[in-house]
Amino acid sequence: MNTIMHGVPITIQNINFAVARQIEQCPKTMMLRELVMNAIEAAASAPRDRRVVEIKAKILNEFGNTRKLTIWNTGRGMSSAELDHICDLSASIGKDMALEGNFGIGAKVASLPSNALGMRYRSCHEGIVSQVILGKRDGGYVKVYCDVEGVSETVIDVTEQVKNEGEYSLGEDWTEVVLFGQRIEQDTVADPYDGDPKQDRQWIATYLYHRFYTLPEGVEIFLDEGTHPRDGRRQFKTIPDRSESFGRVETVDAAEGIKIHYYYDPPYSEGMSRLMLKSGNRRCWPECYAAFAV
Repeated sequence: MNTIMHGVPITIQNINFAVARQIEQCPKTMMLRELVMNAIEAAASAPRDRRVVEIKAKILNEFGNTRKLTIWNTGRGMSSAELDHICDLSASIGKDMALEGNFGIGAKVASLPSNALGMRYRSCHEGIVSQVILGKRDGGYVKVYCDVEGVSETVIDVTEQVKNEGEYSLGEDWTEVVLFGQRIEQDTVADPYDGDPKQDRQWIATYLYHRFYTLPEGVEIFLDEGTHPRDGRRQFKTIPDRSESFGRVETVDAAEGIKIHYYYDPPYSEGMSRLMLKSGNRRCWPECYAAFAV
């Protein structure tokens, strides 16, 4: 016979300490994965020919000529109330609230330790663009107040500003996240963790390869100029999408439905130490012989 246990729910007495502890215990190198994962999930809900994620190097007037890493995606945007809601921990829209799920904590928790100056969310929904900035002020993580016509608000309407900037259309829904970093002069494209740890010139592409083996149907990820070592705008291709570039590809069935995919990247030519995917116009892959279990 089951007995129902009644009682008083346990609460949190020092909420600021609990929030800061949860944020600062998260491995900060998960930041890009969490932000891009959220962008992919949103873009997957867009029309088939507009499932787009863009990773950009953005220059904002308030930071002079310093570049700030930006992730933008299509897919349903958020109203001002929804944007305000998702800025709280354990809050999300359209995700299952389960401990084993990716339900909206990850991007905020992983990003804020490296962006005490701020991370700016903008979201366009039905032609209205709302904005909120999360950051660290006076030792605590907050929704930063912005002054609008003499009134301080945490979520503001920036529709006219976005319209004047002319970068994005108001005719479709989208969401953008800009990472301010720890300091005004910090280039968060080249140095996302303010030197701890340091990153090389191709860290974004390499990180995406290591974290995203496949993408949802129709979703495309683009790296704008400045976010990778070469020129122009480049499309990110997963390893399976580029399997023909490898010298040998083999898939082995393992136990319990797991498959291990092997990719061999041979030397570019006889007697050379360079690998084929590190030569010429081919996109870099850092391992000579790589295996993935999926």
